[in-house]
Amino acid sequence: MGSRKKNFHNHNDIMIEFIGIPGVGKTTLSHMLAKSLSVKGFHVNEPTYKINSKKEFFKKITKLLYIIRILITAPNICMYAIKIILKTHQKSFKDFIKTGTNLLFVIAIIKSNSIKKGIHILDQGFFQALWSIEYSAHHLIKPLDLKQLIEMVYSKPLLIIDLHVKHTEVLKRLHQRKSNYSRIERDVLEALPNHIQISNEILSQLKHDISVINIDEKKLKVISLSNDSNEQLDINTVVIDQYIQELCL
Repeated sequence: MGSRKKNFHNHNDIMIEFIGIPGVGKTTLSHMLAKSLSVKGFHVNEPTYKINSKKEFFKKITKLLYIIRILITAPNICMYAIKIILKTHQKSFKDFIKTGTNLLFVIAIIKSNSIKKGIHILDQGFFQALWSIEYSAHHLIKPLDLKQLIEMVYSKPLLIIDLHVKHTEVLKRLHQRKSNYSRIERDVLEALPNHIQISNEILSQLKHDISVINIDEKKLKVISLSNDSNEQLDINTVVIDQYIQELCL
């Protein structure tokens, strides 16, 4: 516990992001964690969860306003992010637009919350957006480009929660969803084994790149958890909650 405190600082003012393929339980677990931390007296903010809980029309308008704001307030970051996406050679112009607007929206969320104190939990954050970009790309993001973009976007310490789930459980969860499927979720349902393999390869490469680009441990940590069942959801909530509390001591 001592080494955790030594390597990670200012723990009452951090970003927490969840990454993993669709169906691993990012949104469910992130919201359970937020409620658990709030009960213990932490000031918790769930910006992406709140926006995605809106009705579709208001969600689109809110995202558009965030994108306009970041284009005006941080054009240098936006230009760099767009250049990175162009380098990946997206499979279609539609993919370029979707991945680009999603990345700019997430960057806007992070930058707008950088000036606010508290624990900010993103169920669909920056690294999930990067994963989506690489999923639709002919080329992966170069580690040096990734490092520079991370340094441009983040000013708070960041904890990444990497979730993984069995293939059969992913399929079961996606079939149970009542909302419209995303493009990637449709790919899962149409070709699960192939999708899982590609998605996990991209995710593994992204995590490897994060580990080798020499981001200060005081600013970024990654922990991996299996999230195969409702019982593990409860266990993982407790595990992450306790981890954060130890960091805050």
